[in-house]
Amino acid sequence: MLALVAGILLAVAAIWSATQASAGGTQHDKRWVCKYVGTPGQDEVLKSGKNPTTVSSSATVGTYFNDAQGRSYVLDVQTDENTGDGNSYTGEKSCPVPDNKPIPPQPPTQEKWTCDGYFTGGYTFDRSTWTWVAGDLVKQRNLTADEVKNIDGQCGLPPTQEKWTCDGYFTGGWDWVDGAWVAGDLLKQRDLTPEERTKLDCDVVSTPPPSTTPPASTPPAEKPATVKLDHKTAAAKVAAPALSTPAVVPAAKSGSLASTGNSEVPIMLLIGGLAILAGTGFILYGRRLTRH
Repeated sequence: MLALVAGILLAVAAIWSATQASAGGTQHDKRWVCKYVGTPGQDEVLKSGKNPTTVSSSATVGTYFNDAQGRSYVLDVQTDENTGDGNSYTGEKSCPVPDNKPIPPQPPTQEKWTCDGYFTGGYTFDRSTWTWVAGDLVKQRNLTADEVKNIDGQCGLPPTQEKWTCDGYFTGGWDWVDGAWVAGDLLKQRDLTPEERTKLDCDVVSTPPPSTTPPASTPPAEKPATVKLDHKTAAAKVAAPALSTPAVVPAAKSGSLASTGNSEVPIMLLIGGLAILAGTGFILYGRRLTRH
């Protein structure tokens, strides 16, 4: 039984020894690390002195990491087989040579004109891609009038002013004042064509509108005053012709009725006189009836 146990232990020991031999010897909790100084990509070089050196680390072989002095490269895992006198590296690997390719020139400052203003921006260098990356744009100021006019789209420039009047066809532009468009002066471009004048009724003689003031009213004709006459006044009015001066009868000329002895004129005078007397009699009679 003891012989069997001893055989098993010897077998395990042999297997472990073979494994260590294939792995390059006994491993430690340290790494062989290459130290660099300077700026990567520009003037980076291997640090002078013992290089590589051992550090306590579990970092992955073949990777870089940063420390207080600069970059470091994990070259190998420390073993008894790759460790020589004075703790020097005796393995087959070597530290990578720094790739000091020049950084490309920085692009010119970014500039941008928009309707909101004038903007500029810088760049930062990305070492992972070895390129310059544009930074954020920062507004510097508002635009001048000339800068606004040079921008495609004119920052909302209104359309050209147009105006048709009977005096002609006028157009006008716009001025950029304090961040806003202000209408400029209108300038005459030409006279109107006959068709344009017709559309604007430029040659139509306007008729004044009818007056809305009502015509002055004509005062009604005055009615003759009604005069009430008593019997005395009426009798006087009727008798007045008899008391008036008789019309002057011109002397009969030769060949007239009077000169020929015609009796028609005296008869007419007689009839007239009788009519006056009859009228007077009626008036007196009326007055008498009124008294009774």
